[in-house]
Amino acid sequence: MHLPRRGESGQHRGMTKRKSRELIDLARNGYWGEEEGLRAVEAWRGSGLSQREFCKRSGLSAEKVGRWARRLATRPRMAELVVVDRHAEAGCTITIEIGAARIMIASGIDETELVKVVRAVVNAC
Repeated sequence: MHLPRRGESGQHRGMTKRKSRELIDLARNGYWGEEEGLRAVEAWRGSGLSQREFCKRSGLSAEKVGRWARRLATRPRMAELVVVDRHAEAGCTITIEIGAARIMIASGIDETELVKVVRAVVNAC
């Protein structure tokens, strides 16, 4: 997501009016709970800008965004596992999606190795 420079339309390069309004609301709000902190950090990371440039363009506090980025980086991450078919046939492959990552697993994989792979992907996402 590209944040508009002063004088640019909020519609520029994928920046919707709603997203622009959300950032303005965050900039005006003195207290951020986890939801607000997460929205700000996700918007910054999705912008492709440095934290300093993102905050300058959006009017958000660089200190506040940085504090939330550190806070969110240290929290435990959860992944949802949905079992689609418990009766997998020999030789079949299952797919696990975690965020944007996709893991394809052949039947018969060692459970310990699978846990290591999933943990690595979750930590990287």
